[in-house]
Amino acid sequence: MKKLREVILTHIIISMVVLICIVYIIIVVAIFIIRKFNLASWDAISALGEWAGIIVAILIPIAAIYLEKQLEKNKSEIKDSNISLYDEIAELKCQINEIKNNSIQEDNVKLEIYKFICISMVTTTKEVMEKFNLDFNKAKEILLELSRVDGVIRPAYISDNPDDIDCNWSKKR
Repeated sequence: MKKLREVILTHIIISMVVLICIVYIIIVVAIFIIRKFNLASWDAISALGEWAGIIVAILIPIAAIYLEKQLEKNKSEIKDSNISLYDEIAELKCQINEIKNNSIQEDNVKLEIYKFICISMVTTTKEVMEKFNLDFNKAKEILLELSRVDGVIRPAYISDNPDDIDCNWSKKR
């Protein structure tokens, strides 16, 4: 929108400068003609005014048509940029929804693993992996988060290593 305003303002200023230059040239030529031929009659001044009016009447529609074409060109450019922006926003919304869904699914898996540990009383990392179709790293990450961040589970025995696939887990009491 700012660019469109700048373009319009630029074209208006250029048109006004050209118009002022033309009017100035016409006035200067008129003064020279009046001095050279001693035309101090009102008829000569009127004729000059009519010619100036005709020239301005021709230039104004040309300038208006030029400005209109420039505006249409700018409108199409703005339309294209708005469409691409809309597409990018829609793509970002989809990505955000995917991230939210993944986060919700991850929270659901985490809750289900906690429930599984509570129900089974003692379970291993390997059993969690098999039950929830997770790889070792993902299962270990969730179990460590439940243990260290949430503080709701713990290794069942003192000798259990949380980084081991055979680590036994139990609900924290």
